[in-house]
Amino acid sequence: MKKFLGFILLAFLGFATPLFAQRTAIFPRFVSGDGWTSQFFFTNQGISTVQDIVVKFYAYNSSGTRVQVTTNLGTAYEFTFTLTAGSTQAIRITSGSGSVQGYVLIDYPSFDDPIRASEVFNYEAGGVVTTEVGVPQQELGDHFSFPVEIDPTKHVYPAVALSNPLSEAQTLVVNLHNSNGSIQSTAIVPMQAGEHRAGYLDQDWLFPGLNNSTFIGSASVSSPFGIGVLTLRQDKNAFGGIGTDGGAILAPFSVTSPFGFDSEPNDYTEEAQLITLPVKISGSIEYAGDWDFYRFYGNAGQILTVVSDSTGLDSALDSLLIIYDADQNQIAYNDQNGLAPGLYPQNDSFVQVQLPNTGIYYIAIQDYFGDAGDTTGYEYNLHIKVR
Repeated sequence: MKKFLGFILLAFLGFATPLFAQRTAIFPRFVSGDGWTSQFFFTNQGISTVQDIVVKFYAYNSSGTRVQVTTNLGTAYEFTFTLTAGSTQAIRITSGSGSVQGYVLIDYPSFDDPIRASEVFNYEAGGVVTTEVGVPQQELGDHFSFPVEIDPTKHVYPAVALSNPLSEAQTLVVNLHNSNGSIQSTAIVPMQAGEHRAGYLDQDWLFPGLNNSTFIGSASVSSPFGIGVLTLRQDKNAFGGIGTDGGAILAPFSVTSPFGFDSEPNDYTEEAQLITLPVKISGSIEYAGDWDFYRFYGNAGQILTVVSDSTGLDSALDSLLIIYDADQNQIAYNDQNGLAPGLYPQNDSFVQVQLPNTGIYYIAIQDYFGDAGDTTGYEYNLHIKVR
């Protein structure tokens, strides 16, 4: 059995966190029937009781139809419960649901409610559980990375599930990195609103032919506005989740020369500083609310990468990057690059996006909180390239 159950499991893990004004988390997939079961566990990690936690079940389709499931709490489309401090609530979908698939939304009454939730998928064949994978409640992210190991002689293969939970289409950039950090290949993955795609890394829409030889490295996924990513590893006939990191891989996109400097005034698109790529720009956010704008000419289909580095300068800047097209439509946005080497995440930003048209584009950088350093203390380096 080379690559069968892994693909099925990824199809069950394929939805991500949408954007909501209130605190709403999501489980990417649930399933019951055909040997699969799903169980959910909610734990109150705080010291106060949390009331009115609502768990809603939706069918997997483009319209988001509610679906009724049979669980240990009864048969319904949604369940509401209370968690006292330190307590755990389990929801187990039972065989009475028949064969159902979908995703689960969890509404928490307050953004600060310290509830952690996880899901366990089981696959049973012939009375033996052959697959069991734990999945935490999901958060939406712009960048993800995960290790890649392929060894056909040992039947070791990675796979990935990608989900676009937004109400608009977007295009993902997926990079395959060699063990030395260089990029072996790049895949462009268009995603319609609400679309889910899943499969092994050697499929035609990712990196065809990859599984024909051994490989050790990593992969990264970048989204202009937010995406859900889950990864899986098959080892012989066993399947399990891979630790998927919420951060980019930056090294291949650094620029050493040519080198330029921020030239004021460049506070608006009309004043945007003209640059030629690749380039490394040294600049500073000089006053409260200051924006620095740069403009360049790009071709449709090129991949733009912008790395904002303030951490390496010991700068106080908490950067925010926005990319605009010639009509000042926002085509990409990023606040945090997702890297968290210590207790706190880096305050640097990272954008990687495919340019949709040929023409002028604008890169804008600001401090996230609108702070400034009066020419010092809020410095940055921008590494900008297209390929």
